[in-house]
Amino acid sequence: MPSPAEKEIVVPILPEQQNPFCIMGVKICGVILGMFFSVFLTGQIFLLSNQDIVLTGLFITAYLTSFVITYPIVAHLCKKFPPIYMIRMSAIFAFAFLAVIVFMPDIVINHAILLGGLWGITRGFYWCVIEYAVATKFNGSNTLKFDLLYRKLKLLTAIIFPITFGLIINFGDFVYTAILVLVVCGVKVALSFGIKLKRPEEKGLRVRQFFRTLKSNGKMKPAIQLWLISALKGPSVVLSFAIVMLIIMAYGTHLDLGILHSVIAIVAIMVTFVYKRVPLNVQLILYFVIVSLMFIASIPLLFTVGVISVFIFKLFFSSSAIIKAEHGSAYLNFAKTLNTEQYTIESHLFLTVGIWFGRFIMCMLMILAGLFGGYVWFVGVVLTMIVSYALSAVFLWIWKQKYIFKDTKGIIPSEDCECESECECI
Repeated sequence: MPSPAEKEIVVPILPEQQNPFCIMGVKICGVILGMFFSVFLTGQIFLLSNQDIVLTGLFITAYLTSFVITYPIVAHLCKKFPPIYMIRMSAIFAFAFLAVIVFMPDIVINHAILLGGLWGITRGFYWCVIEYAVATKFNGSNTLKFDLLYRKLKLLTAIIFPITFGLIINFGDFVYTAILVLVVCGVKVALSFGIKLKRPEEKGLRVRQFFRTLKSNGKMKPAIQLWLISALKGPSVVLSFAIVMLIIMAYGTHLDLGILHSVIAIVAIMVTFVYKRVPLNVQLILYFVIVSLMFIASIPLLFTVGVISVFIFKLFFSSSAIIKAEHGSAYLNFAKTLNTEQYTIESHLFLTVGIWFGRFIMCMLMILAGLFGGYVWFVGVVLTMIVSYALSAVFLWIWKQKYIFKDTKGIIPSEDCECESECECI
């Protein structure tokens, strides 16, 4: 855990690291691209389809399914070619994806499922390598420092760009937003040239060897437990899409969608700022308060999908950025925690399948709700996602307490620790 003694987040530069800021820059460009897709493209499809839950659910399912299929393929390619090439290819794919939307805007509604599948391929190329870059460039507590800084910048991006996109769409056209995101693709490619990644020495995925190593070093049990926690956490991504649909139902326009995302992001930044600077025992209280409030805030949606109920729910869901940071840290440090650093890509693939499994189940429930139950059943699925996410948060803390924290104070001697006093870091 981060130390209360730390005054600011500093991204540490390891000896072999060329430019950590380029890694951060590429990740933030990825956030902007993902925001356009998950918020505004999803909102556009939901609006143009007259709030069709089934079509939007199929669009999300196509994206998530093609992503999980692409991920292992890219992981295999990373063993044969320089991994950074995959990030550049993802930017090229994104550029082509957005160009199609710019020159063929009707494709958004006429071929929404195809668009979802193509975007899944694009993100599969990106996420596999960017996670490998972070996991191999940072160690122990430094990973959490980097991830917390990334999430702060991500939230800052979430203040600026949603309202910007909303204004452009409201007073111009959806296509103009796609053109702006095209520029971001170019910046992403430029920044990628500042990242130096070594190709893994072993060629090809070594999934069997990965599991054999887990078994031989006695780490199979914690690995399976974290896989199950990841499966419970998976629905949180589908929940993000569902919230976009709820906002459209309650507010009705892209401008309202953008303003709401931007305003609430400020609260999320404040929560993350406080969480970083309090002692571990206070972090524990804040962590579980957020989990509880997130669940309580979802209950009014059963009675009304209105302006106030959706705003409150979105507010507390955005505050769960601290939960996402803890999940992100566990994910990125997974290979190191289980002494399987030589299988970093394989370990990420293992957890990614768990995350996808949870997402897929919720997508199916969303589609079934649209087919047979309508809005009431849809909100019921949203509550199911919240319960799943809350459980993942609780179980993750228990998992870290058991396998990472060494005593009740959470103080862990660490060779990677750069704190000036006793550290509360992983």
